[in-house]
Amino acid sequence: MAGIKVSFKFDTQNAMRKMGRVSFRKAASRWGAKTAISLEHRAKQNAPVDMGRLRASITHRVIETGNNVIARTGSNVKYAAYQEFGTGIYGPRRRLIRPVKAKVLSWKSKSGKRVFARFVRGVRPKRYFAKALVAEKPIAAMRLDQEVKREMENP
Repeated sequence: MAGIKVSFKFDTQNAMRKMGRVSFRKAASRWGAKTAISLEHRAKQNAPVDMGRLRASITHRVIETGNNVIARTGSNVKYAAYQEFGTGIYGPRRRLIRPVKAKVLSWKSKSGKRVFARFVRGVRPKRYFAKALVAEKPIAAMRLDQEVKREMENP
């Protein structure tokens, strides 16, 4: 995912000592899948929509490596990071966007007319992934507890 990604990472060492490796793996996998799906859903709800390409590109996956379970949600659309963090005076550099190789910037508006400008201010950050992450974090912690308890009750 080149555009933007959000990950929950959980170190399983402590829980594996208590439960055993196999049963904790099951609980952690279920937790990762549920958390990634929920985070994807929240990010899609918060994502800005013009043509729907950004919203449709938000996906998830669960990665199990060594003693870690990573629930990853993100988008591979190039402009996903621009929408999340902003550009121009609203972005990380906090500068106007000016032409580099020409005297003016030029683009077609939604109505099809050609627009010219010496500079543009940029795009305000939408923070759709940040909002989703803030809302999901406490729920993810509770969900992990539930999955661990469920696995301990049903060996």
